[in-house]
Amino acid sequence: MGRYTLDPRPELALTFSREDEVLYAEVAGQGRRTLKPVGELSFAIAGVEAQITFRRNEQGAVDGLIFSQGGRDMPATRKGGLLPSTFPALAPMACALSGCNSDGRYM
Repeated sequence: MGRYTLDPRPELALTFSREDEVLYAEVAGQGRRTLKPVGELSFAIAGVEAQITFRRNEQGAVDGLIFSQGGRDMPATRKGGLLPSTFPALAPMACALSGCNSDGRYM
């Protein structure tokens, strides 16, 4: 799913990958961790008090994210191009992983 660098600290990279229906994040060489969906575009990082919220531009393409940890929200920019708006939606994947109510909201 791509590589992102934190805008305030571009030397820190976050890399995201997907295997089957599991999303992973690797933060600056700290090892790969599972992502747990907590909202349509938001994921908690397992074993870390941190959250990732993907950001879409006006055309719907994923162009960045917000990395939240310790009361700070740090924007990050996707490197190597945008994830197109036709990229499989994160919301259905999140529902498949953690479940949604009948109205499509997260449980």
